[in-house]
Amino acid sequence: MEKKFKLYKKLGATLIDKGIWFLKTAHNVKVKKIITWKELVDILNKKYKVPRDKIICADGEYHLTDWQTWQSLIEYDWTDKRKYRKAVYDCDNFAGSFSARMAEIYGLNTAGLAKGIKIIDATTKKVIGYHRANLIIAIDKGEIKAFGYEPETDGWNELTYNHTQIWNWLYYYNYFEFN
Repeated sequence: MEKKFKLYKKLGATLIDKGIWFLKTAHNVKVKKIITWKELVDILNKKYKVPRDKIICADGEYHLTDWQTWQSLIEYDWTDKRKYRKAVYDCDNFAGSFSARMAEIYGLNTAGLAKGIKIIDATTKKVIGYHRANLIIAIDKGEIKAFGYEPETDGWNELTYNHTQIWNWLYYYNYFEFN
């Protein structure tokens, strides 16, 4: 029995490695631009009115690709297929998984974590609660833009003055962390 489980472990790890190779090959992601952490902060501050002290950057440089590529990565990513498990695999885990996978597989460290998001129902204007999601920095029509991304549902929309609407929820962002 132990020999069988050892084989399963080895096969599972090999399948993951080969799956990553297939994804990298199929998407053929090209880094279109590299910006510094200071440039990333300036873009979020000047264009989207995010206070500088609400942006944490762990890396010195950030690798951007175009928004069309991001849409393809989102379509074939499996984060939204995972089962939500309260306190075990919930919104912070969805956001963290997506962010880490994009950096690991495609070399894109521009899927930041959006933390402390106040969620409001767009119809009733009542606070639903607090949440975590992602903020993707991408090039769209020759311009660097920020997109709020919901990894649990694959919903997204361009950031507008530190908030966005995805489906029927208004996302009021608190702070961002880029690893």
